[in-house]
Amino acid sequence: MTEKYFNRLILLFLLTGALSVRGQSVTWTDQTSNVSLPPGVRFFSGEKNNPLLKAWYIDIDLHNADIAVRPYPYKPVSNW
Repeated sequence: MTEKYFNRLILLFLLTGALSVRGQSVTWTDQTSNVSLPPGVRFFSGEKNNPLLKAWYIDIDLHNADIAVRPYPYKPVSNW
């Protein structure tokens, strides 16, 4: 995963959280069968019509000993 993609993913999580606090409902669909992921990792896409929103997130089973999640240091990206 590139740093630019990771930074956008973090931004998406922050925006999605802000929308959920305001009571906005998003229809989430499990898309795991459409991509190749290891066991314990699920991929979801979400949509909302008003205002228009498309979002994605990954659900990781942290109790699965075969999955390692590592933090990456943040470095600002100037070309967003």
